[in-house]
Amino acid sequence: MRAPQPEPPIPGSFATPSLLAWIVNGKYVMSLPLYRIEADLKACGATISRQDMANWMMNVHARWLAKVHERMKVELLSHVRIHADETTVQLFVFN
Repeated sequence: MRAPQPEPPIPGSFATPSLLAWIVNGKYVMSLPLYRIEADLKACGATISRQDMANWMMNVHARWLAKVHERMKVELLSHVRIHADETTVQLFVFN
């Protein structure tokens, strides 16, 4: 007897929860652009397009992160002053 397969996090998609978490971490924690994540996946033998990953990120935001985003916005705008660190940073461009 086998347990029923759990519902995918994005209906109709082959994206698993761990794959989505890995892409979200790469994009938003490690600041990697999707083309670099695409190249990393390709090096591992997985061909997943940037377009698919971008659609997954929008879907993840709409399904789970929109409420967190809205709550953070409400909290931020409830204060009289908002502090931002506008320190300039030297960027190096390699050709």
